Amino acid sequence: MEFAAGHLDVYIGCVNYIDYERDNFPVANAFIPPMHKRMAFAHEHEVRLVYSPAAYRGSFDPLRVPLIETFPWDCRQMVERIHVSPYAPEYFFKAVRATTHMADPTLEARLVWSYMKGAPVL
Repeated sequence: MEFAAGHLDVYIGCVNYIDYERDNFPVANAFIPPMHKRMAFAHEHEVRLVYSPAAYRGSFDPLRVPLIETFPWDCRQMVERIHVSPYAPEYFFKAVRATTHMADPTLEARLVWSYMKGAPVL
């Protein structure tokens, strides 16, 4: 799926979860690597947005790529959960919480540790 926000080309797609020990994917396409994650994260059912303005496709010149681009996006409607890595220290979780609160206090309640942080059920 593709949508344009002003002059931007933003692509959206579901992340594919693979076993990096056994599976691989072609690296010739720049969109493929960011759309893959380890199988251990399959429970997240993540969707990603990839920004690729048409002007930069084909002959990539890193000096022409802007450092920041913005486009309108309602995070209250689009964000279901914000997962923090199970390997992140407690101070990092607190920093993400503070940043989330500053960006939009209503999203703070959606911040959770990754379910992988929990102890396995025996």
